[in-house]
Amino acid sequence: MNFSIPKFHSLVSKLFVTGFIFINLFYTLEVKAQTLELHYDFLPNREYFTTSLTDFKMDSLGNTFYFIDFDFNNRENGKSVSATYFEIAREFNLNKLGLGGLRAHIEYNDGFAITPNNVGSNPIGFPYSRALLIGLGYSFSIKGFDLNTYLAYKAASDSDNKDAQFTVSWFEMYFNGKLTFSGFMDVWTQNFNGKRRAVFIAEPQLWFNLNKSFSLGSEVELAKNLDPSTTDFTVYPTVAIKWAF
Repeated sequence: MNFSIPKFHSLVSKLFVTGFIFINLFYTLEVKAQTLELHYDFLPNREYFTTSLTDFKMDSLGNTFYFIDFDFNNRENGKSVSATYFEIAREFNLNKLGLGGLRAHIEYNDGFAITPNNVGSNPIGFPYSRALLIGLGYSFSIKGFDLNTYLAYKAASDSDNKDAQFTVSWFEMYFNGKLTFSGFMDVWTQNFNGKRRAVFIAEPQLWFNLNKSFSLGSEVELAKNLDPSTTDFTVYPTVAIKWAF
């Protein structure tokens, strides 16, 4: 079956956002968690801020999750926005189909970045690889530590390969809610310059909760093959503040 990836992704993204709005308007929310994080990447040659808006909602059908990041690293324009990236995912419970514990997972990822060079007064921008993911989610516990996972087929706009992605995420609280350990790990396959290779990224976070609304903490980005220009394993820590509302 042949189809145009750009047109297909454009259609799916419109349908997905429409469905997302419909579900959030007409189904009662049972659990809601929305946060705004401000991170400072303090290593030499980086030294920039990132904001991250995250939202997780559970309802009678399943759950909805999204986040959107903004990097403020445009050094030629007063540290304005240099990149933005978002992911939006919806999961549907499959209990009524006799598949207890499994969830149908659909996700759309997109974004763009601005290069550090300018042409006249206009910055040069380029899109990230758009991706549609369809698969199954499952949650389980290892000695009281809860893990949420999904395995999905991944169709990226710049790849002709049939790729897959595995994701695991976690959220645990300790010491009567004073300490939170959260984060995620992604592993997927992707086409780089005609060669297929595995990409790894993990972002564990540790938060000291000052109260129910504000937290201080840190995130460490661990990555391999995320940047097409290098195969090095990279480690980028941040210091951060979080507002839950």
